[in-house]
Amino acid sequence: MDFIEVIELVMNYLIPDFEYDLIEDDYCYCNHEDSVIAMNYEDAIYNESAFMEFAESIYPRAKEFSVVLWSLLHECGHSSEEDVDLNDMLLRAMLNVADISDNVSAAYFRLPREREATVWAANFISENYEKCKTANDIINDWIERNM
Repeated sequence: MDFIEVIELVMNYLIPDFEYDLIEDDYCYCNHEDSVIAMNYEDAIYNESAFMEFAESIYPRAKEFSVVLWSLLHECGHSSEEDVDLNDMLLRAMLNVADISDNVSAAYFRLPREREATVWAANFISENYEKCKTANDIINDWIERNM
């Protein structure tokens, strides 16, 4: 089973009626126009330290879950946005092509849209804790076997 198949399995378990398609791409993002969430293992772990520190500031038990699950749910949080601010989109694009430092990464996660998406993920985990633990186990099992 490859990475995106595991992500699809987890999504079907967590949110069976989720309306966005899942794809694997060079980085993690949510594309509203095409109703797509893209995931990438290397991108998820690239900013793990800064993202998890930020997630922990919102949800104190954040580190009980992998950055991959957090990244997936964070992107799901973006899918619930009603409109997308062009400035956020441009900044995301700029940061995704730049070799960014931890300080820039930390600032990026504090952008209003990024914070909202992480809050959505934290609320989802809080409301679906046991299901998220199971999903996290599935992801961690895959990581142990493949990375």
